[in-house]
Amino acid sequence: MKKSWINFGFVAVMAAFVFYSCGEDTPGIQDQELPKQDALVADYVSTTAFTATLSAKINGVSKTDLALGTSGILYCVDSVYTESVFKSWKEGNDAPDCLIFKGGRLGGDEYNGVIKNLYPDTEYKYCFFLKNGDNSLREISAVSSFRTTPLTPVYKNMGAESVRMFSALLKGTVTLNKSDQEYCTWGLILSDVEDGKLTDDSRYVTYQDYGYEGAPEGIENKFAYLRPATDYWYRLYVEYSLPDNKGGIVYGPENHFSTKTADDWGVDLALPSGILWAKGVLGRQDFEDGYEAMYNTSYNCRWGSVKPRYTIDEEYEYLDTLNNTYINIGDNIEGTEYDIAHVLLGGKWRLPTKEDFEELNAYCRVGLMRRYSYHYSTATSSATLQTSVADIRGSNGQSIIIYRGGMWTGTMSENGENPYCAFYGVNEKNDSAFIELCDTFPRDMSFIIRPVWDPKM
Repeated sequence: MKKSWINFGFVAVMAAFVFYSCGEDTPGIQDQELPKQDALVADYVSTTAFTATLSAKINGVSKTDLALGTSGILYCVDSVYTESVFKSWKEGNDAPDCLIFKGGRLGGDEYNGVIKNLYPDTEYKYCFFLKNGDNSLREISAVSSFRTTPLTPVYKNMGAESVRMFSALLKGTVTLNKSDQEYCTWGLILSDVEDGKLTDDSRYVTYQDYGYEGAPEGIENKFAYLRPATDYWYRLYVEYSLPDNKGGIVYGPENHFSTKTADDWGVDLALPSGILWAKGVLGRQDFEDGYEAMYNTSYNCRWGSVKPRYTIDEEYEYLDTLNNTYINIGDNIEGTEYDIAHVLLGGKWRLPTKEDFEELNAYCRVGLMRRYSYHYSTATSSATLQTSVADIRGSNGQSIIIYRGGMWTGTMSENGENPYCAFYGVNEKNDSAFIELCDTFPRDMSFIIRPVWDPKM
């Protein structure tokens, strides 16, 4: 093992064993025999994943002598050579395979120290040492051992709540030893495969600060942009890093939930085509549901992209940046690999076409815009969200709700430049409402998706 010296900032009195005489009539310890009883006796050890708190009894050594020398702990990972290494140090040799902890504090006839930067779930051997200033005297205790605790995320009452088509709320409490916190970041990982890891395409959220020792840390994290009718696994993880640039990731046991299906998500508006319109926009199970509105989880997508737009500067995947032109993915992408509604929902779900919106205008009554209020509350806060919505009612009395904002179709305009999108509009002159189609927005704009279920697919 490579020799390593670790300095620790303890506010402590350094134990001392430089022994001398003030005159011929005042003999020092060099002129005396060592006590017959052991000078150092290991007394107490307590470990966490990264630290060990150790103490020893000091016998037959005067306080004056203790004040002039050095004391500490020799320790290293357990091996068959450990004891011989410690004995070699006692005989005056350096111990290249040991870590030497100097410092700690003295209280009466007791020595106490806390070693840090240890490895989790690892067996160590150690002994206490004393030496004087000129290195002519070295003493060690009997060799003992300790094992650091495993670094296992501990959580209670962890569970998935409010599991929906596109989101789930995961809640629970977690405890980590406060002594170990400085080495760790920890969090929650969600994956659509078992045994998901941070290195995969898993979703995860990271926490770190506990606030005070022993405090349970509450997790309440909502994962959005999930896929309907999909199995998900979640568990805690702890990632640690030590000063020697070594570290690792430890995962807790897994739990499981399944998102809801889209089987009853379609609304029959008695349209001649027989298509059903979704109750909500992609990303929200029900438009009027306060839980969904609270987190504002609509999928805002660029045309042909099968992922939501997370950031403003995220690159549009169908833009040829070299020539500053769009890549052709087809004139009608409904039901294709570029149709996010079909990719996420599967089955007969797809993007609406230009003709589907025209059918809504022709066979349904579009209601006037009204203000809609969502009220939600949590354990720590409450708020009311307002938005503008309108009803679209079929001849059979069934209806869906839409709100102001662009909605992509899967249909490219006749000139091949821009796709068609649909807007809810109001005629200010006579307060009549309508759905307006336009082809003036480029395909890298972000709009919402209102899926349809097509019996002919």
